[in-house]
Amino acid sequence: MAREYVFGEEYTEIIGVGSAQDIQTDDQYLCFVHEADRDRVAASLVRQRDHLEPGILEYRVRRPDGRVVWLRDSCEQELDAAGMAARLVGTVQDVTDQKTAEQALRESEERMRSFMDNAPVAVAIKDLDRRFVLLNNRIELAFRPAGPGDHRPANVRAVRIGRGHGRRHPRA
Repeated sequence: MAREYVFGEEYTEIIGVGSAQDIQTDDQYLCFVHEADRDRVAASLVRQRDHLEPGILEYRVRRPDGRVVWLRDSCEQELDAAGMAARLVGTVQDVTDQKTAEQALRESEERMRSFMDNAPVAVAIKDLDRRFVLLNNRIELAFRPAGPGDHRPANVRAVRIGRGHGRRHPRA
């Protein structure tokens, strides 16, 4: 069964093609999908075509100018008068900036985790209410009780010292 696409001009601009005719069939479209995402997108297209399966899919396309763009493809079923799925309608968004920001955040968190795990001293981060939100594994040594009974400050006891190597702890 052939799949018919109807695209707006904005979509051809995102993909970087001159005309919607350049991406009218699945095979034409899949040529632009990033190699690492192509099998997953192809399988989704088959499910959409054969079963009118709605969903949200994020994947990359490689534009003719070589630039890689992240897309969020969202579609839902449009029902006929009898309440049966007649076709899929949807939108495609360029989410490249969001994906770039997410990657930068992951890298920043990894640097923080590495710093916390490898710091030679006790390190703790508190929120504005002075509650601990991040501790490293050396903090237990700094606040180890000297004798019987627990004489650590209450806000230190609440974060279960020694459980996380640079992990975030829920607020008490």
